[in-house]
Amino acid sequence: RDGLAARQQARAAFQPEASVIHVSVDVGLTGNALQGLSAYLPAFADAVAPYGAGLYGSGPVLAYASGPKIVSRWETLAWSGGRLLSGADVYQLANSVTIGGTSGVPVDLDWARTTSPLWVPTGMVPQSADPDAALWQKSYMARVRQAVTAALNSVD
Repeated sequence: RDGLAARQQARAAFQPEASVIHVSVDVGLTGNALQGLSAYLPAFADAVAPYGAGLYGSGPVLAYASGPKIVSRWETLAWSGGRLLSGADVYQLANSVTIGGTSGVPVDLDWARTTSPLWVPTGMVPQSADPDAALWQKSYMARVRQAVTAALNSVD
């Protein structure tokens, strides 16, 4: 049901079929609780076809969920203990960071090894008219790139 509903919503939003729909496992699963994923994930992947299936979750969840049906792995900051899984395609760096000054919007900051698993509808990426916000964003992203580089250099 989850996969069928996700596919229906993706089509309604005109999401291209070559892109990926990520299912979220946003809890700290360990041990036996991980075993339920072995049946759920392939069923989700089959249901979202012709879209690709991705998984958003902790390092242990992403490491457990291997196989050809999951084409993208997005690692959450919350359950991963600050460690970057070497097989993650996207890594969440920070939660609820306000961008755009005092009237800004809280967003999560993520880093992607590649943009292939991501899809943003045309015209949906906000552009700030505030020059100070644009400068802040540029400066912040430079610091994010430095942090990501340091994290990648420490990956096992």
